[in-house]
Amino acid sequence: MYRELSTDVDVPQPSDAARATILDALAELLANPELDPVKAEDVACGGTTCYQVLITLSPADLMALEAGDLEPIEVFAIPIPLPDLATATVDLTVLVAKDTTRLAGVTADADLGANGAAVLDLTFSKWDEAVSISAPPPDQVAPGT
Repeated sequence: MYRELSTDVDVPQPSDAARATILDALAELLANPELDPVKAEDVACGGTTCYQVLITLSPADLMALEAGDLEPIEVFAIPIPLPDLATATVDLTVLVAKDTTRLAGVTADADLGANGAAVLDLTFSKWDEAVSISAPPPDQVAPGT
């Protein structure tokens, strides 16, 4: 179900300074010669062929991104605790379309130690196309809190 929310709900957003810090840290990490990305075999993706690049991020790499300094998120008075990343590792698989050299996908497979594991799988497509978002049918919307 979708949840209807009023527009007066204050959803936390990172500041422009925080976004810049995150992007700067990511650029610095990717420029690190010790990162050692590996080009794996090309794979089929989204009707084309993609380069596949594998990157393993150590706990030190994650701390360099300042990921360990994240504050718990509180939305609708429900705190969402963030795990301790001191022992976490993340295996990244980055897909780049060979024909356009555009980002086609990123999979992050995270080992969070005692906190379990998480997988984030992002697919990128339809570059430069218009986006439209339609409201869900009323029977799929729950009232807001």
